[in-house]
Amino acid sequence: MSKEGVTYSMIVAQLLLDRVRERGLTLKQFFEESGISQATWSRINRGQTDFSLDDMRSASTVVGLKLQDLIAKADTVSDELPNMDVEVLDDTKGMDGQSVATMVIAGAALAFLISRIFRK
Repeated sequence: MSKEGVTYSMIVAQLLLDRVRERGLTLKQFFEESGISQATWSRINRGQTDFSLDDMRSASTVVGLKLQDLIAKADTVSDELPNMDVEVLDDTKGMDGQSVATMVIAGAALAFLISRIFRK
């Protein structure tokens, strides 16, 4: 049985989603303003692709965060998740080249874990 995991891009996406909600934006507005397609967003959230640096920068601007602040938050989460028995995966491919989607925890679970980390 494989350990549950997330990619760094999934962490970033969840942090951005939290910020989208805080700012009262719809996902449609976020996608239009950031230039990120819904399909790309979906693949990121399933652990099937990584955020490009350009998309990450654009997304952080839309939600009013400096890129370095977004990365600092993602680093904090990345450092804490192993303490919660969640592995932060090095990439979006498994050892056999297959997608890690079966090993990835659901977005709702990741959101819960992130909220626990920042409530400490």
